[in-house]
Amino acid sequence: MPARRRHGKILGWPDQKPTACHRLWIVTNSSAAVFVHWIAFQPTALVSFRCHWECVCVMAGKEFMEWLCREGGVVHAGISLFHDFGGGRRGVVANQAISEGEELLLIPCKATLSWHTSEDPDGDPPQCRDDVTSALNQYGGDLSPFASAVLILLGEIRKKDSLYQHYIKTLPDDTCDCLMAWSCEEVGHLKGTSIESYSPSTMRNLYDDSLKPFFEANPALFGEGIPSYDEVLYAGCMVQSRAFHMQADNWVTRTAVEGTKLHMLPGIDMINHSCIKKERNSVLNRVNDSRTFRDDNAAERTIKGFFTMKAERDIKAGEEILHNYGDLSDSELLDIYGFVGSSDVVTNPHNGVTIPISCIMESCKKMSIGEILLLPASGLEELIAEKGGGTGSSSGAKTQDVSLGAMFLDASEWSELVCLSLLKAVGVCVQRYPEPLSQAVELLKKNSLPHREALAAQLRVAELRILEQTKVALVKSLLAIEQGYEEGSGGSDLDVEDDSSSGDELHGDKKRMKVK
Repeated sequence: MPARRRHGKILGWPDQKPTACHRLWIVTNSSAAVFVHWIAFQPTALVSFRCHWECVCVMAGKEFMEWLCREGGVVHAGISLFHDFGGGRRGVVANQAISEGEELLLIPCKATLSWHTSEDPDGDPPQCRDDVTSALNQYGGDLSPFASAVLILLGEIRKKDSLYQHYIKTLPDDTCDCLMAWSCEEVGHLKGTSIESYSPSTMRNLYDDSLKPFFEANPALFGEGIPSYDEVLYAGCMVQSRAFHMQADNWVTRTAVEGTKLHMLPGIDMINHSCIKKERNSVLNRVNDSRTFRDDNAAERTIKGFFTMKAERDIKAGEEILHNYGDLSDSELLDIYGFVGSSDVVTNPHNGVTIPISCIMESCKKMSIGEILLLPASGLEELIAEKGGGTGSSSGAKTQDVSLGAMFLDASEWSELVCLSLLKAVGVCVQRYPEPLSQAVELLKKNSLPHREALAAQLRVAELRILEQTKVALVKSLLAIEQGYEEGSGGSDLDVEDDSSSGDELHGDKKRMKVK
């Protein structure tokens, strides 16, 4: 399953086309992946604790800024890097007007955390522990880029005098609301949603199958005692929610080549996400160039290779600096980062709902789904087998998309049949949720739910709204079909929003029905 991450570009590597810092794909085993999000510092009810936290945050931020400047980093004088919005939410805010193209943050490659290998381009390597990097390069086991990045971060966390200690102090104290940290009971509140099959045991499996063998092969690497599961869970949350994955694009074939580099970018990883395009105002680039600066002693120093976040448009004073983590639905955002993009005042334009094939089969018991899909019986059996048998819930594997014949909506002899089958499938899907839309909305209004239950309720509301809108669109299409028959034209005016260049799927992120 894909774990998405923020977008960026790489510029200026010799003899290499620009590449994109795309969304991170983490596969820890054949059936599940690690998805987390950091929600920083839950608010405390005790004023004394609150004041203490603010003092710690200010001190950690001051030390971090001093460290970053010593390493050659740059922070725009007009931004607040650790702005506290209250309610446990932090972010980056402009304290003054900033013009388009101005540099907001510059992070030298040597100040990032990543696994350095001999295959990396020329430039300043990260200053992570050499012994951990060497052990990773020599280890014969099968470690994913994610697992390797977790080990790199663990090495710095466990080292008392780590060069990254000031960055580590700015990280949250715990995993907070990361989905991987949810209990089985909490995951149960996701019933009916597109991520109901998420397995809380994913990180435990990674620890037992991949990381623990590495610890046992290198018993002295992390000091006294091997890291515990809780330590690994914390580091996994930090890496998953913050690391950037580099992926090279081939301009000729238009295909992407999966890379292995994961970078944690101090400072840049403080910038929050917005699902609304007009709200986003920053863009990330990586540049293989040299830059000279003066240190505290006025001596000239040079860095080679750096990441830079620039203003994508003019930014007003008081405006939050926002970035794009990817065009993700609410289920993906909750799955990966631990928050939902939609609210009472904002609708995530990238929302979608996964309809399991079991719902399709149940809705079509009284009609031939093979006829709907224009498949012979043998072809239908192959399709079901290919798509995982229709459940996908027991193994935790991603429910795959199944075409419902969207291409036939414009053919008069098939339009009505496809619309009817879709309408039935949507109705069956709605019944899988623990409550109807009206009750889910009322539940949220009470404002008394535990935070994770509220997040699950937000997702249920967002997905139920999509399904209700889909039902309206289908009814309108059926009426249009009937009118077409009366006029002798046939066809349908079902509005299908196509987010891809190929395929005929009618759900997920590919195509979605939209009410006109």
